[in-house]
Amino acid sequence: QDSSFDHICASLERLEVWECDSLINFGLDLSFFENLTTLDVWKCKEMLEFITSSKARSLVCLVTMRIRECEMMRECPRMKNFYQGELTTPKLRKVQLTEIDSRGRWVDDLNATVEQLYKEQAGYRGLKHLKFSVFPELIDIWSRNPQEMLDFTALEFLEFCDTNKLRCIFNLSTVFSLRQLRQMEIKRCGNLEQVIKEEGSSIMVEEATIHSSKIISIFPRLQSVKVESCPNMTSFYLGSKGLECLSLVEIKVADCSNMTTFVSTFSRDEDRGAIIGDEVDNAATFFSDKVGFPNLEKIIISHLRNAKRIWNGQVHTNSFSKLKELNVKECDVLLNIFSHFLLGVFQRLEKLKVTDCASLEEVFQPQVQGLDIEETYAVHSQLREVNLVRLPKLKHVWTKHRKGNISFGNLRRVWIEECWSLKTLFPFSIAEDLHQLERLTIKRCGLEEIVSKRVEDSDERENCFAFNQLSFLRLWYLPKLTCFYPGMHRTTWPALKQLKINRCGRIKIFGHEESDIPHPLFVIEK
Repeated sequence: QDSSFDHICASLERLEVWECDSLINFGLDLSFFENLTTLDVWKCKEMLEFITSSKARSLVCLVTMRIRECEMMRECPRMKNFYQGELTTPKLRKVQLTEIDSRGRWVDDLNATVEQLYKEQAGYRGLKHLKFSVFPELIDIWSRNPQEMLDFTALEFLEFCDTNKLRCIFNLSTVFSLRQLRQMEIKRCGNLEQVIKEEGSSIMVEEATIHSSKIISIFPRLQSVKVESCPNMTSFYLGSKGLECLSLVEIKVADCSNMTTFVSTFSRDEDRGAIIGDEVDNAATFFSDKVGFPNLEKIIISHLRNAKRIWNGQVHTNSFSKLKELNVKECDVLLNIFSHFLLGVFQRLEKLKVTDCASLEEVFQPQVQGLDIEETYAVHSQLREVNLVRLPKLKHVWTKHRKGNISFGNLRRVWIEECWSLKTLFPFSIAEDLHQLERLTIKRCGLEEIVSKRVEDSDERENCFAFNQLSFLRLWYLPKLTCFYPGMHRTTWPALKQLKINRCGRIKIFGHEESDIPHPLFVIEK
């Protein structure tokens, strides 16, 4: 102890051990290093342990300790605590886990700090992608008290597949912690009833409610929700308030046969104690006014057996105003797509596809019970593409209305197929604005005329329809089609390149100005 080396050790304040590949442990007696403030170990590839618990007690002045790139060290990669007994480090104020984390961490004492770092590193705090797949016995995922669970705050992508006993995925308190979540996919969960279910105290719900709007905002970065093949699901969310997702861009709900609404609300009145859902008029409406999706651009819904309407008479402020694409398939009891009063909301819609909806009677409804919506809205639709296929009860794409503030002049492509109840396609006021239409295909329909006659039209007045951009026209198996327009008219087709007409036995295709052929499709001028 009287050696000069011991004297050096006693005065030493900084010790660095670098690239000692053969060093297995630190053989020096650290009790002599009582003034040591900095200890740095780097690239000691064979080192198994560094400090024993008895030696660590003497490092009373230690301020900084670094252990880096020591690949064989047994405790650091799995370290849950620094020392199981009592250990005092009065001057220690930072534990740094990585070079990048220059600020380091400090939580009360050394052990608490290491435990927190373990939770972040070996636990779930840094986890961004989480997938549950084929858990047939899984009933519950998150603890009833989420504060007791490891932290999932960095989670961005979440997927559940084939977990057949799971009935609900989130409670609200768990939802509020997932602020980084961007994408959610749920597939083939046979007993799932809701994705989110409000449970517990109403205090948390009231605190999260936005002003007086009776709506709560969740998942601030969520962009995509996909739910597929969950036959027992009745709603995405069940709670006492409505739901808002500010960043949501895409929703896909497919093959969830029991699902009638995206958000279902209930009363917290103990005397009533029952789920009231939407009012009777909204009972089978998929999107009620209790959802707030201001940035939603794409909706895909299919195989919803009980939803009668997608929207009813109202939507939440700014919701759906950015919707660009709507795809609806095999919704058996759906009656219409766009209800009255909502045409102004969907002006940015560009693509509409509706397929195999057995009860659908109407797509756009600008009039209801004598009320002229034209006087209420100025609608300049951005709709570019319409596909309507196998809609046996479809009577109107657009109901008849006078020339007014409703315009679909941006239409580029229209495809109508197997709509046997459809007698006419375009109202007069819409047809005369189709200057941008490029392709028109009508197949296997009960169509009698393509454009309906204007109500105030006289038999002697000639109307002109200019299809300046139409390059492709196909009419196939329209056995009842007799004319393009049932009145005096003239059509121009300067860009037409392909004309395909098959099995349309009642319509006269060509005529000339002096012929007796009534309403031919094309009039040949002399």
